[in-house]
This record gives sequence, structure tokens and C-alpha cells, in this order.
Amino acid sequence: QENFDKIKFKRCYFLTATPKDCVNETETFLMNNEEVFGERIGLDFKHCIEHGYLTTPIIHIAKPSDYNEDYDYKSIDNMIKFISDSFEAHREIVKKYSSEPDKIEPKILVKCSSVDEMWKLKSKLKMDGVRICAGASKNDESTFLHYIDDKGISSRSQYLEELQSFRDDEMAIVLHFDTMSEGINVSGFTGVMFLGGKLPTITKTLQNTGRATRLHLEDRSRFRKGEIAVGDGNWIKPYCSVIIPYFDKESEFTAKELAKQIKALRDQ
Repeated sequence: QENFDKIKFKRCYFLTATPKDCVNETETFLMNNEEVFGERIGLDFKHCIEHGYLTTPIIHIAKPSDYNEDYDYKSIDNMIKFISDSFEAHREIVKKYSSEPDKIEPKILVKCSSVDEMWKLKSKLKMDGVRICAGASKNDESTFLHYIDDKGISSRSQYLEELQSFRDDEMAIVLHFDTMSEGINVSGFTGVMFLGGKLPTITKTLQNTGRATRLHLEDRSRFRKGEIAVGDGNWIKPYCSVIIPYFDKESEFTAKELAKQIKALRDQ
């Protein structure tokens, strides 16, 4: 509250990406409290895409290659193969639809099913020319909580700074469980991938997807100058990918469940 006492202006804009409900019976208040923040003006996801504020997300349903009835998707080796294969397919899409493919390389944010799974994937995932990154609030195998390639980083802020320094023409895979879902400022992601038996909550799915919907910096500049328009095909990053694995009909993640969750994303 003391921060509000320092504001001397009668008219202010307060900006947030994730307004949440107020918590009852507490001194904490959040940004949908009209008594404090005034009228709330919302821009929905569809509006932002249609007006060029966000990159259009495209959902890709990916099935593991060499699939058979005995396929144990949950083994770390098979998951690594799936990530690698999906990354290569995603790279082809990025290059195919970019107006200037030499200026962009794929960077995928991979949401793992658990912290332990993330660290197991990090220990074995290797791809030529691809930066492999991971971070969490715990690591039973090391004193470091964040890694970029084989470099251990203790500080989350330093980890984010190094991710922010990646060039647009560098390839990267960033593994996480929840630390990269919200409250970060890292540009350059071209896609997100959801591992596990089903999608997380709608909120978490949208938050993760939002890491990849940021415009390419050159696209943003050219759009503001009126040099490109929504839908004209001249964007360096015209789309971002949402990669969802489809497992088998016996899993929790059936085709029916998948369709229902995607419809909920579209409508909500």
C-alpha cells in the first residue's frame, strides 16, 4: 500500500499479463480489485493475435516415430528421441514459413512432468549445435540449480540473463517443470512442448504457450512502422508451435481427451 502513496497522479495505467482473483480476508490485493485499480480493460488472446500484438500459435499433434504396441514412451531414452525428432521437424517448419530463414533458429521450451524427469532428460539430451538448458528449485544430483549446456549456474537471475543473451540464430532447448511458466522475460522462443500424459491446467497451458507468442524483435519494429501487416506472410516469425505428444489409446491422453482440451483452449 505504501507504494500507492508515492503515486501523485490522478490517472494511471496498471499493466498485468495475468490478473487473478483477490484473496479474501488478507491485506494482499491483486489487480482485478476495482476499488484500488479502477476499471479493468482486458485484451483477449484472439484480439491480440488479430491485431499483431502476439504471434499466432499453431498446435502440432506429434506421434513418436517407430511407434508400436510395446513402445514405452515414458522411458527417458524414448522421451529424448521424441524431443530430438520433434525439434528437427519444428526446425523445418520455422525455416519453411519464415520470410528470412537465415535470421531465425528454433528455440523450444519443454514442460516436463516433474523436476526429477527434467534432470534425467538434461543429463542425457545432446544435439549438435543445440544449447541444452534446465533449471528448477531443487537438484538432488548437483549443487547447481540451473544449467546451460554443461555450465552450472546457482543464481536464477544469472540463468535468465544468459537465456536472454541467446541470439535469434542460436538453437536451444530449455527444459523446465514450472519455473519458466510465468514471470519471466525471455524472448526468442519459437515453440513450446508439453511432455506427460495430459496437458496441465488451462492457465498453465496458456502461460507456457505465452512464452513463445512474443513477436520477433524485427517483426515488431517493422509492424509498428507499417511495413508488414497481419497475415501478409512477410514475418520472420509468423507462427509459434505448440507441440503435444499423442501416445496411445490406452493412456489418459486419448484422442477424445486431447480434442476436448484443445477446444477448451480455443474457447476460453
